[in-house]
Amino acid sequence: IKDKFKETLESLKLKGIIAPVEEPVDWINNVIIVEKPDGSLRICIDPVELNKYIIRERYVIPTIEELSQNLSHKKVFTVLDIKDAFYHIALDEESSKLCSFSTVFGTYRFLRAPFGLSCLPELFQRLVHKYFGDIKGVSLYFDDLCIASDSKEENDRILREVLERAKKFNVKFNFNKFQYCLSEIKYVGVIFSEKGMLPDPEKIETIEKLESPKNKQDLQRMLGMVNYLRHFIPNMSEIVSPLRKLLR
Repeated sequence: IKDKFKETLESLKLKGIIAPVEEPVDWINNVIIVEKPDGSLRICIDPVELNKYIIRERYVIPTIEELSQNLSHKKVFTVLDIKDAFYHIALDEESSKLCSFSTVFGTYRFLRAPFGLSCLPELFQRLVHKYFGDIKGVSLYFDDLCIASDSKEENDRILREVLERAKKFNVKFNFNKFQYCLSEIKYVGVIFSEKGMLPDPEKIETIEKLESPKNKQDLQRMLGMVNYLRHFIPNMSEIVSPLRKLLR
């Protein structure tokens, strides 16, 4: 893995995502290496201490209910996954130095936002909304972009507009995650189709297989999983209220 790590560092350097640091730095982060399913490596930092000092933007993230208004009862769906999502966010000089990390091959700093910073989800949501938010028929949830329409022709028209906009802002998509013109999709953990919004059968099966809780920890875990159903069961909070009282 050492050789692969070195190759990954060189690749990130060539892409302008990281840069070597020659001078002493005031802040250094531990490096975290994550192996992806395809065998490639993701280089992250452990910014636990850094996150304590970051002021988050508090940009509004769409809820499932809000997304459902645009996606439910549509007939055709296309989903695109934005590649290397957070790397679209450039860091200024001061922020870049705070994202320095040390390796056996030397010290580097991120020029683009690394995974782990607490402020990134809101920043990225704002960025993709700036890029694609004005395109009718497009829903955005972090790095997942969904096109929903009533016909294939309309879907293709919106897709062309999305791709033109992506070219303009140098946004790339993961081809292996591309879902094109489907009648049903799994998006933000639920199923959307012409029938509306439905629960994911896999999640329902997991909930059905849960054993009866034997202690507070088991009960808390069960309630956390059952909470998924709040989008589909009216008055869910009232139904589980007696169980929540047992956690006090």
